[in-house]
Parts: sequence; C-alpha cells; structure tokens
Amino acid sequence: MKYTFDKLKLLLLAVGIVFAGFIFTVFRIGILQPTDDGSYNPQTTVSLTPPEKINAGLLVEFEGGKTILYENVEVKMGESAYSLLTKKMNESGSVVTTKSYDFGMMVESIDGISASSTHFWSYSVNGVAGNISADKYILQNGDVVEWKYTPIQ
Repeated sequence: MKYTFDKLKLLLLAVGIVFAGFIFTVFRIGILQPTDDGSYNPQTTVSLTPPEKINAGLLVEFEGGKTILYENVEVKMGESAYSLLTKKMNESGSVVTTKSYDFGMMVESIDGISASSTHFWSYSVNGVAGNISADKYILQNGDVVEWKYTPIQ
C-alpha cells in the first residue's frame, strides 16, 4: 500500500508543477496584461500574431554616384530583398533583368546598367553583404537593402 501512496504523491506533485508552470507562463509572457487598477482582465490580451506588413528601405547605387533611395517601403511579410528591388524599380518605370541559377536569381541589370566583365550588381542588408541569393533573403521589419554596381576586384 505504501508503494501506491508514493505513486499518488508523485503524480500530485507532477500535476502541481505543470499547473504552476502554466500560471507562471501566462503572466510571464504577457497573455494577461494588468489593467490600470492592478487587476488582470482576460479581455486585455496581447496579440501573438505576426504583422502582415513590414517596412523596409531600398538604396540603389549606380556608377558615378547616382543613387535612388526609398525609405519606409511597406511590403508584405515574406517578401525578399529581390522582390523589394523589382517592385520599386517597376513602379518607377525602370527595368530589372535577371538570370535564374541553381542557387537563385542573379540581377544582371538595373535601369539599363548591365553587369559586365568589370562590374556586377551586389546587394547587402543593413550593411552586411548577402550570403544567399537576394530572392532567398526574407526581409525583416526595418531592413535596409542596398544594391550597388560593384567593380570586380
């Protein structure tokens, strides 16, 4: 009988720990937010749903110092550095040409300025050179994408 009683105590202890963890989590991650009077109103909740749209910036640098800048561009969640470029360039009447490779899309020209044996179009996000193709880089809120006509070294 003692063996059964020990199992029951262990089970009750486990249930208590799970319940305490649940209560801690509810208040810790802010599912319930305190009201002005200090009480907790279950109708005052924090949305855990990600936003459907984000803002990003785009800078295109051509040879000779010409630049095009778009700040706070609203894009859908899940858009890429490449789709931001094509969206804004197409809106302005500029053409972006690309070539598809196994690793992703490669920008060949922007607004008639083509990659050559001396230059290519490179991109960076927040000052960090892209390490995957631009169509695979998913934008985060506040990202600034820079496309630069870069000399081949």
